[in-house]
Amino acid sequence: MAKVREHILALPHVIDVHDLHASLVASGTPVLSAHVTVEDSCMTDGHAATILAELQRCVAEHFDISVEHSTFQIEPAAHRDQESIPH
Repeated sequence: MAKVREHILALPHVIDVHDLHASLVASGTPVLSAHVTVEDSCMTDGHAATILAELQRCVAEHFDISVEHSTFQIEPAAHRDQESIPH
């Protein structure tokens, strides 16, 4: 998980990653989910969709988790103050 976190944090505009979870479903397929904090401007300039595609591509290429089995919640940096768990 540390390597996954490291790869995600290396992507442009990514500030933080939290609630990172990986597991295998009954068929043995790996799945991954995470909340990814990005720069606030990414939410208004239309860049969030590009970041989502980059996240999915990253875990598919480096960790063999298909696009269909990765789920990311993209959050603006301003949202961090609304979370009850400190990051």
